[in-house]
This record gives sequence, C-alpha cells and structure tokens, in this order.
Amino acid sequence: MTQAELNGIVQKLKSLITVPIIFQDTEIELLDAKTVNHDALWESKTHHHPWFEFNYISDGSLYTTIAGNEFCAEAESSFLIPPGYAHSHTHYGKGYDTGICLRWKIDRASKNDVCFEKLNRTFRQPHFHSFNSNIELLMQGETHLQTQLSFVNWLLHVCEMWNSESTLLPVHKNSVSGQVIMYLNEYYSKVITVQDIASSLNMSYRSLSRNFKKETGITVIEKLNEIRIAAAKNLLISTDLPISEIATHVGFANEYYFSNTFKQYSAATPSGFRKNNKRKTD
Repeated sequence: MTQAELNGIVQKLKSLITVPIIFQDTEIELLDAKTVNHDALWESKTHHHPWFEFNYISDGSLYTTIAGNEFCAEAESSFLIPPGYAHSHTHYGKGYDTGICLRWKIDRASKNDVCFEKLNRTFRQPHFHSFNSNIELLMQGETHLQTQLSFVNWLLHVCEMWNSESTLLPVHKNSVSGQVIMYLNEYYSKVITVQDIASSLNMSYRSLSRNFKKETGITVIEKLNEIRIAAAKNLLISTDLPISEIATHVGFANEYYFSNTFKQYSAATPSGFRKNNKRKTD
C-alpha cells in the first residue's frame, strides 16, 4: 500500500474520531487514527492501556511482545493489542517500519444479544502473531456515513476471520494435525495422552506423532501445553482464582508442574504474569 493510500485511509477515519457509531447492540468509538514512521532507534517500553490498538505495517518490520510472547510483523501484515495486555515494540537497533495505528473502544449499546459479546470476546483474545487484516476495506466510502459503514464492516471482517477455523489453525482442518488440535482444544482440561488421541483417529502412536510434527513443526505435547497456557493466561487476567485452581482447571496435575511449564512458555511466573497484565476494574 502506498503512502498516499495510507494517508487517504487516515484522513477518512479522522472524521470518525470520538463520534460513537451504534451498530445493533454495540457502540464503537474510534479514538485515534494516524500514520507512523519509526526508525531503527525507536522503541516502546513495556506498557498497557484500556483501548484496542491496531497496527498495520506497510513497509519494514517491527518486533512486538504481548504478555511475554514476541513475534515479528513484516510488511503488509497487521497485529492487534487488546486492552490491559502488557506489550512493547522494538527494532533491535536496525530496520524501520511505516504504517497505520488505530485505537478504539467498544461498549454494549443495548441489552440485546446480537454481536457485542462476539466482538468483545474475539478482540479481547490476544493473538501472538501478525495477520492479513485486509485493510484495503477501509478505503471504501466517500461520505461520512459510508466511512462509518466501511469501518464497521472491516471490524466485522476481522472478527469473522479470527473466528474461522482456517485462521485459528495453521494447517488444513481435515489434516491429521487439524484433527489433533481440534481434540486438544476440546479436552485440554482433562488428562490427555498421545495414545488416547491416536486411538481416536485409528492411528498408531508413532504415525500420529510423526505426522503432527511434520505438519506443525512441534510435538503434540508442546501444542497441548500452548493451549493450556493460553487458557491459563485468560483465567489469570479475568478471574481471581488461586493459581492452584487455575492449574487444575486447565489440565495440569499440580501447581508446581503448571508453574514450571508456564514460565517455560511465557518467560514469567503465573503470579508475575497476573500482576503485570491483570485488567483494572472499577
């Protein structure tokens, strides 16, 4: 996307800033829209905020860490930071990035259950990777009302994309690994063995393990741990449950094993993660 196109999107969106958009049961308020141009020395130390922050990288690349999980967003990719999550950005002293930064908040506008819960639930779930946001959808519309509609349409598009199996799974849904991940997502809170999964697929332990590693690059147990730790992070942030109860809830045999695994996958202890990322409530 050219700089002129980026500027055009930002100028369109600036007309929406602080003017709430009511869509069915949801109130959406765009708080800021701006182009960004960061050089190699730019970095943003760990911080958090109460709004959603979306970043589109037009050119260059940027390393971002969300809740202890680092990834690199390359040119023509995007990432989203949910409210309350500690995060930071850096170029490690080399490279640059240009693009767009958008900030918004969403609230419930009525008691009807139409789309607020889905939007809120989906966007508050952090994604520790970049994605294709189809930002060109924001170029549509000439009038103020058309710009509002294009912004809402774009948000709904991203929401649906994140909720699709093709987005959540890095492999084809009918492949061996796709079925294994489906099994893990369903039963991660219970005692699971690789042999249990192999038996459910009428495969040998060896064949399942080999195929899963070939398709995903990691082992079945590593994927299970990823899913359990992701579920644990949500509970640490959204509840006041004791860490021992969270360990049991997400499928770990004891708090000691849970804490060691959590630190291995998150570079932080469960209590440290909760302290740094706990959402503030009124």
